[in-house]
Amino acid sequence: MRIRSPFSKGDKGGGAFLSSLRQEGGFTLAELLVTMLIMMILIIGLGGMIQSGARSSTASYNLVRMEEAANEAVNTMTRQIRVATSISPDSDNSQIIFSGDLNGDDTITNQAFRVEDGVLVKDGQPWVDGVSSLTVTYYWYDMAIREEVELEPGQFPGWNDMIHRVLVTLEMSMDSMDVALKRTYNGSATIMNALR
Repeated sequence: MRIRSPFSKGDKGGGAFLSSLRQEGGFTLAELLVTMLIMMILIIGLGGMIQSGARSSTASYNLVRMEEAANEAVNTMTRQIRVATSISPDSDNSQIIFSGDLNGDDTITNQAFRVEDGVLVKDGQPWVDGVSSLTVTYYWYDMAIREEVELEPGQFPGWNDMIHRVLVTLEMSMDSMDVALKRTYNGSATIMNALR
């Protein structure tokens, strides 16, 4: 049995063979290289989109965690400050120290809130991470002008007995996959128990 050559007699470059492949739907090397280049560009673009989506999802998740922690901290602080029976004269704009029936069991307990090394500390124990600062603003009600006035800690002797309302401001920050998350949370507590 004889094998027939795909090249016709006199065809030096195999043109008949190549033209028969083109008629059968084959691809040239240049066409394959262009197709592979386009596919690589699409894959790289798709990978970038997936990475961006993962970064965004992680940042959103961390923001929700930060919001939950901050809301719990502000709510707990304002709830406990609201029932304070005394506020320590050692309190200032970066910490508050007070006592009162904090658990509703007729037992007077002491409580303190301050920030140490990015952690909100509650009664000496680490409580909430990612806190940049705690700002405590004190107000008293001036009967002469019938208006609430900001009270500077140590402004006069017995300043802590004049406190009517406390504003708590937490600044939270967190880095999440090259995304810096920063938020400020406020809570206000009008003192229910007479401090004087």
